[in-house]
Amino acid sequence: MELLTTPSTGPTESVSSKRESRKNDTNASTQALVSVVIPAYNCANYLRRSIESALGQTHPFVECIVVNDGSTDDTENVAMSYGPRIKLINRPNGGASAARNTGIDSASGEFIAFLDADDYWHPSKIEKQIRLMSTYPDVVLVSTGFTHHVSSEAEVMERIGSQAATPYDAAFAEIHHDFLPLFRDPYLGTPTVLVRTDRAREIGGFDVTLPIAEDIDFYFKVCKHRSYARINQPLTIIQQRPGSLSFTQPGYRLNLEVLNRLEAAYPEFAAAHSDEFRQQRLRIYESWAARCIIAGRGSQARELLGESKKYGRATAYTRLLIKSYLAGAIAAIKRLGQQTAAK
Repeated sequence: MELLTTPSTGPTESVSSKRESRKNDTNASTQALVSVVIPAYNCANYLRRSIESALGQTHPFVECIVVNDGSTDDTENVAMSYGPRIKLINRPNGGASAARNTGIDSASGEFIAFLDADDYWHPSKIEKQIRLMSTYPDVVLVSTGFTHHVSSEAEVMERIGSQAATPYDAAFAEIHHDFLPLFRDPYLGTPTVLVRTDRAREIGGFDVTLPIAEDIDFYFKVCKHRSYARINQPLTIIQQRPGSLSFTQPGYRLNLEVLNRLEAAYPEFAAAHSDEFRQQRLRIYESWAARCIIAGRGSQARELLGESKKYGRATAYTRLLIKSYLAGAIAAIKRLGQQTAAK
């Protein structure tokens, strides 16, 4: 990790003209239009909160695009209630990636920020990201920290208030030129991301053939041979809902598929970091097996642990193997705890 330096403007330019040019460029960038793309499928109960958080940003230059992805609930009417304050696009259901790509194609802004219809932002999120982008013009993508919505919006804002309310400072920023940090921790969270529009279009948007991990695939493509950044403040709030594909059998399998694609697309990187790829695969298997144990599927957990051995021995292999034989009891205890908490 290192801080970027502003590129030289040439040996014949005076110091004062350099400074003035940089100041003008920064002022122009901080006034740049940001297109907020909100893919929405049957999220009428949450959509208003997301739209309000987009329109309520302290960065005043925001274009809000809601892509109604074939919803059958009141999503369209909720979006229409904002009139000209948002751009509503109705399309047949095609999934989040296709909806985001529709938003990318329709964006008028120099930057695009993605916001899922059930998530929301701290009011200062976009302003802080734009300030970083304007300071470091080589950065093509900047993410933020995030937290989860637990009980209420007021509770979340109180919980993150002192951290998120701190004004932008370069001390909160990580600037990366190397692909490796992203590979080690690729779970940025799509609603945290701000990307340059031309770069998102250059790489073709999101891969619609991936129903899960399409965001990670997108980050890898955007950041290839480019600089990217992270603001270490919890400026994004993610609503966790049951039934997420991320934690299902197809979801874990597709996470492995993304690694396979990355390995094929970047053979030199993969060869130089073969042990990193091996460890990533083992972590996916560990997480998958642990999820199976919690659900009471001990035999499936053992099958996964056995499958994982072709990549070596997982750190938690023995512990997970023992727990797999107790999966039924572990699942029952968890259910009892949930029932007790609900009373």
